[in-house]
Amino acid sequence: MGTEDQPYTTVFITQERNNTYVQKINSTRFYEKDRVNFMEPKEGVALVKEGGFAYHSEVKTVYPLIAMTFDLDSICDMVEINFVTPGVVGLMAPKKSQYTELFAISLQIMAQRGMRHRALNMWIATKPECMLNLRALPIGVNELFLVYMIWLAGVLFAFLLFLGELLWYRYYDTPHLLQM
Repeated sequence: MGTEDQPYTTVFITQERNNTYVQKINSTRFYEKDRVNFMEPKEGVALVKEGGFAYHSEVKTVYPLIAMTFDLDSICDMVEINFVTPGVVGLMAPKKSQYTELFAISLQIMAQRGMRHRALNMWIATKPECMLNLRALPIGVNELFLVYMIWLAGVLFAFLLFLGELLWYRYYDTPHLLQM
């Protein structure tokens, strides 16, 4: 188990020693000779690719490396665990504040002009997708036989209903009988 050398990771590990999750991590191979197992992202991703290794880093650093080095099967087999739970970020303002409406309008304008989308694309890396589920599968006539039969029954029913309406109009329509 390893991690990228980042200040928040070191602080989290040292300050959260009584957290059961961190204790479980510390009891594994996270520490080597009483110091944290720091390594570069390329080295950590290479060890993850070999298997049996867990690596913690920022997603904007690791996701592009995973997309470049892993094949589709490996990407689909990967499991992501949040080491540090992401926090909810938002704007806070007191009730009936003059800034509440200003924030609401500003955020709406940012969303309409695409500035929010651009910022998300620039600051948040996209997770490599598992493409195995998106493959097109060939479908033959045998698989669609029931669908075609239901469609044909619907067409025949609609045609018979149309003929019934024509006959009804021709023989039982009251304005037509008054003309005779």
